[in-house]
Amino acid sequence: MLKAKSYNFAESNIALFGSDLEKNIKKNAAESDKAWEGAGKAPGLEIWRVKAFKLMKVPKEEHGTFYSGDSYIVLNTYKKGDALKWDVHFWIGKDSSQDEYGTAAYKTVEIDDILGGTPVQHREVQSFESTLFRGYFKDPPLMTLDGGFDSGFRHVEEKKYEPRLLWVKGKGKRVAVRQVPEMKASNVNSGDVFVVDLGRQLIQWNGKKAGAGEKGKAGQLVRALDDQRGSVDILVCEEGDEDCGKFFEHLEGGADDVGDHDPDSDEKQSDEKVLMQLSDESGTLSFTEKAKGANIKRDQLNSDDVFIFDVGAEIFVWIGKGASGDEKKNAMQYATTYLKDSGRPVYLPVTRLLEGGENEVFESYFG
Repeated sequence: MLKAKSYNFAESNIALFGSDLEKNIKKNAAESDKAWEGAGKAPGLEIWRVKAFKLMKVPKEEHGTFYSGDSYIVLNTYKKGDALKWDVHFWIGKDSSQDEYGTAAYKTVEIDDILGGTPVQHREVQSFESTLFRGYFKDPPLMTLDGGFDSGFRHVEEKKYEPRLLWVKGKGKRVAVRQVPEMKASNVNSGDVFVVDLGRQLIQWNGKKAGAGEKGKAGQLVRALDDQRGSVDILVCEEGDEDCGKFFEHLEGGADDVGDHDPDSDEKQSDEKVLMQLSDESGTLSFTEKAKGANIKRDQLNSDDVFIFDVGAEIFVWIGKGASGDEKKNAMQYATTYLKDSGRPVYLPVTRLLEGGENEVFESYFG
């Protein structure tokens, strides 16, 4: 099956599925059910990859590595008091096919049902994951690579290994690793850390403006790859060092082509919070602005309706206990439509949670 080069993020939720796609997913549901055996029964992280409408469990030693050509489901089980709680994420690679990301969204609803409808659901898009999602992968950090899962990351054969340029970027809990599409010096900048991965040799280049967190995560990355592969030659250099010549030997261009500025940092996210209300109290669904500003209060939520809470970095879909069937069914669709119509980035993380099942991240955004 050929991978789609791009897709409409606004259609990446179950409310918008076409009948043919849903039919194919259901056709394979019986076999996929086996993948859920034991899921969510004990604290810990579980990950599945979508393949041909079915789920394949990802081994623990490969947790944290995601491929742009695939879609995944990530289930985090934790204890709050004596009770088990869950966060279930479906992660969409930028080159994932419609069949794959559609199946991931559908199966997220399925595991939600299996666990009693109480898990908090999240939609994650490659390179724009939520802080919560990135926080699961600390040592090594979250890594996103080109290709599909079968591209391989741990297995190294000298003559067949395709060199990679890895980019370590972010602040605090949001430090992550992604593959740079082209091995060019012009794709390197002084504000971050980059690693040339040659299979049996890793060359870590620290930009002169790189943060301590980025350098630390890069160190964790190269140590983890060393543990996985064994006998890996590691070189670490600071921008301007003579040793950095070995880094540029494997790139098109040289040190003079390095940028001082990361173009991604130009992209600004709104700091203003917006609270939207979805209600059918009038007899038809209406979607209106309830509040706007930095100091939105928790008591502005109404148990009889659905609320879309835009906090800048992500979108929350809050389902009140008394919300109607239509309000619940259309909640995610209205959230993605809101992103598109308001000019907000459609790749922002979207989290769906039920009243009474809110997490600390959601609560932290209220004044």
